[in-house]
Amino acid sequence: VLLAFVRRTAFTADTRVPALYREGGVDAVLREVSLMSGDHARRRYFEALFKATPSLSESETRRALEIAGQMDSDFEVAQTLIAIAKTGKIGGGSTAYLQAVRNIESDFETRRVLTTLVKSATMDEEAMTLLLNVADNIESDFELAELLLAVSPRGLGSNNARDAFFKAVATIESNFERRRVLSSLLKRADNSEEVQTRLLQSAAEIESDFELASFLVSFAKKYPDMNAAMRDSFMKAADSIESEHEYGRVMQSVRGTARRTSGMF
Repeated sequence: VLLAFVRRTAFTADTRVPALYREGGVDAVLREVSLMSGDHARRRYFEALFKATPSLSESETRRALEIAGQMDSDFEVAQTLIAIAKTGKIGGGSTAYLQAVRNIESDFETRRVLTTLVKSATMDEEAMTLLLNVADNIESDFELAELLLAVSPRGLGSNNARDAFFKAVATIESNFERRRVLSSLLKRADNSEEVQTRLLQSAAEIESDFELASFLVSFAKKYPDMNAAMRDSFMKAADSIESEHEYGRVMQSVRGTARRTSGMF
């Protein structure tokens, strides 16, 4: 009865986990965690384990992730995954980690976990692509935007990561949040011409004249020497602006005239 109580409440986690670890290492702790009946208790034991040994092997990390993936509470799963991410030892367990994230229904908790992963762990291009694909599960424009803002400083080095990033951006319905994400990429100094073109293509889907104009003005300031193809993409995006004031603001930023190339006016 006492053991069942301990496994359900984890009230002795701070002393029992170190004892288990001394007796049988990480394996002993993970075996005990797998026997627990409550998500809160499992999370408490995981956190105590990471305090006792911040370094887990790749196989141990995968076992921990398998157990975490079986938890039902979004909050407890998120807390556990965040604790694992902060160890910086996910390595080859990225796929298992992100699969566990997929089991989280809450947009807030999903974003919280993925943002911590981006900031804490070393991620290769494959892992970053997987993360961005998982981001498709986030329905909240704000939460998705917050995640993409955390990703953008890491760069979009591979074609797959780049495609996954802009695919995620395309699901953002809020004009403000989309412009906020796209503008964050303008802060990078190493955007290729392909990324610049993708930025303009994505911006062209912004329906708010103000938000679109604000982005295009920032784009023109960042890239004043656009080549002919880039300028055509820029003007095509600008032509969707209906407000004469906002259109004039964009044209002034490229030192052009306020004559529309599409003949709308």
